[in-house]
Amino acid sequence: MKRGTRLLVGLLGLITALQLFHSYVTFTRHAAEPADARPAELRPKPPGYRPREREERPVRDARGTKPHLIYLLADDLGWHGVGWRNKEVQTPNLDRLATTEGLRLSQHYTYRTCSPSRSALLSGRLAHHVNQANPNHRHPGGGVDLGMTLLPQALKERGYATHMLGKWHLGLGTADMVPTKRGFDTWLGFFAGAEDHWNHRRTELRRSLIDLWFNDRPATQFARKDQYGDELFTTRFEKLVKEHPLSKPLFVYYAYQVPHEPLQSPRKFLMKYNAFRDIKGDNDWHYVERNGLGLSRQEAPKRRAQYHAMVSYLDHSVGRVERALKSRHMWESSLVVFATDNGGATGHDADVGNNWPLRGAKYSDYEGGVRGICFVTGGVLPVDRWGVDLTNRRHRVSIADWYATFVELAGGVLRDEKASKERLPPLDSQSLWETISKGADGPRAQELPLTVPARDAMPGSGGGLIQGRHKLLIGNQKSAVLNGPVYPNGTVPKPLVEFCKRGCLYDLDEDPGEVRDLASERSDVLEVMLTRFRELQKSAYATPRYAVWPDEQAMAKHIAVVERDYSGFWGPYTSLSEKERAGFVDANFQPWDKHHRPDLVEAQRKQLLSK
Repeated sequence: MKRGTRLLVGLLGLITALQLFHSYVTFTRHAAEPADARPAELRPKPPGYRPREREERPVRDARGTKPHLIYLLADDLGWHGVGWRNKEVQTPNLDRLATTEGLRLSQHYTYRTCSPSRSALLSGRLAHHVNQANPNHRHPGGGVDLGMTLLPQALKERGYATHMLGKWHLGLGTADMVPTKRGFDTWLGFFAGAEDHWNHRRTELRRSLIDLWFNDRPATQFARKDQYGDELFTTRFEKLVKEHPLSKPLFVYYAYQVPHEPLQSPRKFLMKYNAFRDIKGDNDWHYVERNGLGLSRQEAPKRRAQYHAMVSYLDHSVGRVERALKSRHMWESSLVVFATDNGGATGHDADVGNNWPLRGAKYSDYEGGVRGICFVTGGVLPVDRWGVDLTNRRHRVSIADWYATFVELAGGVLRDEKASKERLPPLDSQSLWETISKGADGPRAQELPLTVPARDAMPGSGGGLIQGRHKLLIGNQKSAVLNGPVYPNGTVPKPLVEFCKRGCLYDLDEDPGEVRDLASERSDVLEVMLTRFRELQKSAYATPRYAVWPDEQAMAKHIAVVERDYSGFWGPYTSLSEKERAGFVDANFQPWDKHHRPDLVEAQRKQLLSK
């Protein structure tokens, strides 16, 4: 036989042998299975079975994959209070995420105080269309009108799991005002604007009650002695992520307690700062952890370091948020927003914030009070947007615009039919996604109202409005301070008040520090902006307060009932009469109601006359 023929016969023999082997393996596998064997995904699972994460798939709709949405809101964080602007502050996680792996929104505006910023965020309305006051335990009501659809409610309609952690501050008067009745599946946090970080107590009328709530009841299982508030909330975030089914999109709103006063920080973070090198004994450390220091020049470095230590804890927590999401491979499908609710507090409250080189602080419509730190990160942010800093005024945005942004990313339609039926102010929110992902102009580039006083508004500003490059301030502006790069430094910040009786006018392009009042030089611009401001006043609206009690004795009676009913915890009032549950009415009727609900105003007028 020729050599070529032998090779051909050998090759045919090899092919035949391989075919026989394949038939044997196939027959053996099928013979080993029951006759009614089902595909693996349909077979019964053993007890405790959990599919591998890579087998789970995010929910999809017409837009594609819905991202997980995480909103991290710091409390009273100053413009100069982070490491990438102030080398004295140790914030490695925030620095990396903001400057290297994220996009900074340096034209991000808030309201000048806590609750109105949170109301704008969750309602999708500018503050003068929802709330410009800080509700507290003494005056129930306020916050966001029950007729408005909150962001978590809108996201739940798109299939999201919704969770909240931390500070609520959107009203607590009745049980229907708590977060779990406003769209959140779960909530661990506190009602008021501030409380002790360690024992979670808040004192009103000499009654010290614990302000810590879990879903719809006092958080007795979490209110253990010496549990730092944000440590509780961060641990809860990790648990939520660990147990979250990856087939469902997730929304978490984490409203941090830090770095709001009182000045309290765990020892681990105080020890990062050289100002505390002289602290040795446990008793001394225990005192410093729980007590803010004085205002003398000698104590200024320690006081400053106390505040910075709280910011370092904030940085530590954000790092854990990142690791928790990455451990479940959720980071790559998440959009994470980090922001502050207003500028740092200078001259008031704990007097430790610093917004240099911006002028002003919390309570003020100067830039230091309303232009806050904000950045976006997470895997949903396009890589070519990493490291970008949007500093130009054409990228100006509002905290209220996150509502529309998240609804768009969730594949929803921006509407609030419930508010429309009740003739409440409509949504103001406009999506930021084109600004974030492509650098398009921000929705507030041309105009942004800051404070437009309604019936109930926080004192400290007679009004504020930005149009293009110009900014108008009206009335007395509280916390109009001009700080240096180091504060506290033992000096008294000045000026604590700027009197803008006929209006102060600033050119933010030429004078970002707002030191040169152009009201006399540019009276033409001043008059145009004053006219526009008066138009805006016609649409001002504030969620009604109620139970405006005539004296402390009446307040104390209801607080005593709260203390009894919740076993020493704060909570929704349980003893309000029907009259006390009604919205408070006085002759200063709502501007919005005068123009949009005149029948309501007439009814209120008759109510007052009947008294």
